[in-house]
Amino acid sequence: MKPDSDTLRMRDRIVESCDADREELPRAMLARLAGDPLRPVSRKGRFRMNPVLVLLIALGALTALAFLFFSSGVV
Repeated sequence: MKPDSDTLRMRDRIVESCDADREELPRAMLARLAGDPLRPVSRKGRFRMNPVLVLLIALGALTALAFLFFSSGVV
């Protein structure tokens, strides 16, 4: 089977798509996921974290500190 122009164009599109996926860096992907969905950057152009994510991190830290405090045998 000889490749015709349609199959060659399709192959080129697939290669371009795969190259675009490879260029997606994990750091950029994490920044996009952790960013505030309503206002991703501040007025000065700084990164803004998702407030729900900040709350979950704070609650997790408080929970870990409470666990360490009560499991240490001080109380």
